[in-house]
Amino acid sequence: MNIAGFLEQRSRPTLLLIGAVGILVIGVGDYLATKRSLEFSVFFVLPLSFFTWFLSRMEGLLVCLISGAIILGVNLGSGTYLANINIAYWNAAVWLGFFILFTFIVADLKALHQRERHLARVDSLTGAATRLAFYEFAKHEINRARRLKQPITLAYLDIDCFKQINDDNGHNTGDEVLMNVAQSMKSSTRRTDMVARMGGDEFALLLPNTHKDAAATLLEKVSSLLRESMRQRGWPVTFSVGAVTFLSTPESLEKMIERADELMYSVKQSGKNSVRHEEIPA
Repeated sequence: MNIAGFLEQRSRPTLLLIGAVGILVIGVGDYLATKRSLEFSVFFVLPLSFFTWFLSRMEGLLVCLISGAIILGVNLGSGTYLANINIAYWNAAVWLGFFILFTFIVADLKALHQRERHLARVDSLTGAATRLAFYEFAKHEINRARRLKQPITLAYLDIDCFKQINDDNGHNTGDEVLMNVAQSMKSSTRRTDMVARMGGDEFALLLPNTHKDAAATLLEKVSSLLRESMRQRGWPVTFSVGAVTFLSTPESLEKMIERADELMYSVKQSGKNSVRHEEIPA
């Protein structure tokens, strides 16, 4: 995990403490540097960037004011500006203006970063998670299952006759089918589960801490809801589902996906419109 990822998981009081220590250290450094006629004030961009990125723009602007006040206090107390005290006020004001501008730039970059991150992790058509988001979530849950010795279930779902829908009714109808499938799956699963569109007409459903019986009940609920939704709209669509429950942590995420995918394709080859579910013992 990188430093930014680590900090994003820290609590607000912890972030405030880290930022406050940073301001204190740079304030002391500015005082010592100014006594030797050295410039150090530029380093206040570090704590104000920290507060703006990991907390909010308002906290960043507050740090701007604090930084400007520290610079002014250091300048007035250094004796460097005794001949013309107005220069101390002017320099502090210039730094304050620079800090405020810098804070708005960091806030805009953060907003852009969050937007791009959201687009990379949420499928724009269906609103389900993307393959990237699924891999991140699945690796985290596999590690948690290994640590807590919990079961984990993965289901792969493929839409039968999807090409026929596109050919007969057009791609707009195909898009409606995909959106409806994603919404039906999300509405019938738990908040701790993940529904992801893996590409084309394939979806994955990850069920953390779920034994085979509980997973089978949930998959039947999902399948029933999907069939009813397709029937109501008159779409000749069925679903092939392959699911695998691991009682002990799988060797790797790739092996987990490979086995669920194999089960799903075995359903398609043996008549489609069914769920095949197996359990890998500890």
